Amino acid sequence: MMLMGDCGAEVQRRGFIRLQEPACGAGGMVIAAAESLHAAGHNYQQVMHATCIDIDPCCVHMAYVQLSLLHIPATVVHGNALSMEVWGTWYTPAHVLGGWTFRLRRRVEAELLRDAVALEHDEPVEEIAVAARHDAGGDAVATGMDEPDVAVLERANGNAADISPVREATSLAELFEQSLASGTREPSVFDTIDQLTLF
Repeated sequence: MMLMGDCGAEVQRRGFIRLQEPACGAGGMVIAAAESLHAAGHNYQQVMHATCIDIDPCCVHMAYVQLSLLHIPATVVHGNALSMEVWGTWYTPAHVLGGWTFRLRRRVEAELLRDAVALEHDEPVEEIAVAARHDAGGDAVATGMDEPDVAVLERANGNAADISPVREATSLAELFEQSLASGTREPSVFDTIDQLTLF
C-alpha cells in the first residue's frame, strides 16, 4: 500500500490532484496512488488525474489497458520524457467521460488568472509615455529617446487572434500538454485505428 501525505488538503484546496509518471511502465505507481486515495476515503475517479509517459509502446498499451479497466482518469503518452518527443497520446475512457480536458484547462486558466492578479498587486506598473508623431513618409519619430527599450516580435504567418498567452510550464505534465497543444500534426485515420485496436 502506498502512503500519500495530506492529499485531502490538496483535494479541498484545488478540487483534484495531478500525478505525473515520466516512466510509467504498466502504470503500477498510478494504480497504487489510486488505491491509496480510495483507502483515504476519496473517489479517485473524481479527485485524481494522471499523466503517464513511456518510451516503450508495449508499456504504453499495458498502462492504457490497466488504467482504463480501473476507470482511472489519465492521459497516456507514448513519448520520451527526457527529449520531450511525443509520438502518440491516449486518453482513458475515465478522462473522456469525466470531462478532464475541460477540468485541466480550467485549472490552468485559474492559475494564469491567479498569477496575473498577483503580478498586478505585488509589482507596481510604471506607465511610460512615449510621444511619437508620424511624418508624411510614415516613419515614427520618438521624442526624447535614442533607442527603444522594447523589441516587438511578430509571427511570419499569423495574426494577433491566433496568438494565445503562453505560461511557463511548472510540471512535466504541463510540458507535454503544451507540446501537444502546439503540435502542427493533425491526427490521421491511422492514429484512430491504433487506439481503437485495444477495444
